[in-house]
Amino acid sequence: MTFTLIALVVTLAIANDLARARGAEDPMAPVRVSDRPANGAGAWIVSETTSPVDYSSIIKATLPSQGDAAMSLSIRCRGGLTEVLLDGAGLSGRREDYTLSLRINDDPPLQVSTITSVRGVALEGDVVRLLQSIPGHSELSVHVSRRTGTSAGAVFALDGIESVRAKLAATCKWPRAIAKPNN
Repeated sequence: MTFTLIALVVTLAIANDLARARGAEDPMAPVRVSDRPANGAGAWIVSETTSPVDYSSIIKATLPSQGDAAMSLSIRCRGGLTEVLLDGAGLSGRREDYTLSLRINDDPPLQVSTITSVRGVALEGDVVRLLQSIPGHSELSVHVSRRTGTSAGAVFALDGIESVRAKLAATCKWPRAIAKPNN
């Protein structure tokens, strides 16, 4: 029993040293919630952690919708991939069931193809380019309609998107934007 315990402690110490050598700050640290602005810079909830499998960084930024719409917008970077997910009551099923339109500020609506998951509807396509094109202090209007005729809409105040975008770009190693968003 004592030998097993000593072997476990030594193994964890070696894994910790390997992770630190690869650049991880503390692979044993729990998920930490940070950057919840209190001064009008947005309502983003940003969580950062380290993958227990390969010690790569994982970051997720979630923003609740405004008003009574029970929907949230999440942007996640994991394993170098960026995902944008809309989560809300009744948002699951087959991808053919949904039509998704996005509108940034007063721009014309943009129809986006989707992938459905257990938790919601994910945007398909070049989400990095979409995120890079969003100006600071923007408003994102989302309209999700189902083939059955039901629909849902939400508005997201994207205050603080610059900070979120910078963290995601660094973690997911996005290519540099060709042009800066219109502010």
